[in-house]
Amino acid sequence: MSNPDNLYNNLLSWIENNNNKVILAQNIAIKIKELNLLNSYRKLPFEIVPINDDSTDFKLTVFLDHPKKGSWDLIVLDDYISLVNLDKPNKSYDSKTSDEIYHFIEEFNDEDSRIYNEFQIAVESRNYTIVNKLLSSELKKYHEAIDSELASIKKFLSKAENAGLTNPSDGSVSYLNRVMGRWDLALLWSPCPFVIVSDPDGTKNLQDKIYDFKLLEQDSCQMINNMQKLCVLSDIDVEIRTDSRENEMDASGWVTLDELGIPKIGPLIHAVKVIAYSKFEGNLRKAQPSSGIILK
Repeated sequence: MSNPDNLYNNLLSWIENNNNKVILAQNIAIKIKELNLLNSYRKLPFEIVPINDDSTDFKLTVFLDHPKKGSWDLIVLDDYISLVNLDKPNKSYDSKTSDEIYHFIEEFNDEDSRIYNEFQIAVESRNYTIVNKLLSSELKKYHEAIDSELASIKKFLSKAENAGLTNPSDGSVSYLNRVMGRWDLALLWSPCPFVIVSDPDGTKNLQDKIYDFKLLEQDSCQMINNMQKLCVLSDIDVEIRTDSRENEMDASGWVTLDELGIPKIGPLIHAVKVIAYSKFEGNLRKAQPSSGIILK
């Protein structure tokens, strides 16, 4: 008997012996679908995959997605459901019983999930008016959330006499008042490159402040970043217009895919517009010289 036949027969046997788990997974998946908490590019609501080479044992996972709380694996085990946040894989979470899991899912049914569901529907129907309206709204929310704190940190760094920026390639430090061009994108780097020269305590306090800002920025951009990913994975072009000069790292451009087909999402702190286009219109615009782009 071939290996595929072995796998198929072992799977049938496992399902027969674990019918209660499969029924529970189906019911959890139905609840998630009712609340529209599954990204539209997911092929299946749950999966059963072999966990060893002999394919005699299997892992049963239900998928849950939220535009800000991340994508989750709900792993159905004998007596409980184990939780894994795919966006924070190293963080541990309390397991849930079959009764507790439904309350856990209900907590994901919030305003952000409803907005994202509206966005998914607009993407599927190619309603670019709604798509771009929601992208614009989320970009505005993003800037409202971070701009005040960003300005505060930049003001402090600009006035600090001994503030410096570490070069990640060789560890050398340049005083900020000598750094050419904008340096605020470095606030998002990890590890933090900013220091107060010859002041370890000042450096620690500064880096703690920047770390808090990074957490705020990461939380604030998750919704619009997921919107960009959904568009690109749905064969829609996305243009990011920034107020950066062409020689800066985040100059205006298009969201692309990496070699694995994963959307490459860049920083948004200088973004002034995020715009979705059909492939046809996107290709026409990409063929135009960059000097023809007008920021409105």
